[in-house]
Amino acid sequence: MEQRLSDIITLKRRYSRSINLERDLSVTDSVLGYIPTAWALEACERILEALSTSSTIRAWTITGVYGTGKSAFAHFLSSLLAPKSDPIYANAENILEQLTGSNHPLMLKLSNTLPASGILRAVATAQREPLSYTLVRALHRGCELFWDKDYEHHHTHPILDQLQACIQENQKISNQEVLDCIHQISQAAETDILLVIDELGKSLEYAAWHQDNDDLYLLQQIAELPSDRQTHKVFILGLLHQSFAEYAQNLTKFQRNEWSKIQGRFEAIPL
Repeated sequence: MEQRLSDIITLKRRYSRSINLERDLSVTDSVLGYIPTAWALEACERILEALSTSSTIRAWTITGVYGTGKSAFAHFLSSLLAPKSDPIYANAENILEQLTGSNHPLMLKLSNTLPASGILRAVATAQREPLSYTLVRALHRGCELFWDKDYEHHHTHPILDQLQACIQENQKISNQEVLDCIHQISQAAETDILLVIDELGKSLEYAAWHQDNDDLYLLQQIAELPSDRQTHKVFILGLLHQSFAEYAQNLTKFQRNEWSKIQGRFEAIPL
């Protein structure tokens, strides 16, 4: 009997399509098969150190060309920050433990310093739209993930209605309204927030073509949120294919200088 190649070789789900942060954070086995490189372990350590201490560094960009694994890394990191009762956390923790051993500093940080409830992971893939829209989608997705089994918060908290209305009506939302939403969510969730924006370059492209908007300044405002304004901290991670400066090539010298100030608020992690 003639056999087909598909009868002999099977492809694990993780390798059959690229990572989609918004979709895959609720898919338990989506992290399986990820192999953390030395770079990924170092980047995890840098970010988890900031999340678990009083570090003033709360904003990062990861820059690398297409196909280098930026989204896969962000997905793995986000899975490690899920509630410890979530199976996706168990899968990510097991991957890390098999690679590093149970006494590695990363494992100790996960078990001893991060909350059992995890942190609120607000993830979105940017489009060519105002950054405020992207962040609203991220915050809404983060609330859905965090309060998935909490009926009271998931269905009645007014901030969720506000975010949903912004998404459905595509209404303009100001920088201050986004900052207020972040503050309200951190208070309601009683935990830190990690904003992860994949394809951040699309937001930068939009900002370069719409200089009359100040939505890019929102990145700086989030990165500079004072720790004494709220009980819990807000972190932001942006994934880029090239540096800020590359997206600002067609701007005036004054505008490029303003972009440089915003970029300076982020710690760059090259991939």
